[in-house]
Amino acid sequence: QLAHQANKCELFYLEKEARNMLETMSEIINKLSDDWKNNKRKKL
Repeated sequence: QLAHQANKCELFYLEKEARNMLETMSEIINKLSDDWKNNKRKKL
């Protein structure tokens, strides 16, 4: 029973970590695409 409980906690933690990573990645991608758009605009 205890082992099962521990597994649940671990899964929850991993899910939280993965979600944080995804959020960070999408923020970075958004920033990069914004920079890219701005650079394109400057050149034109």
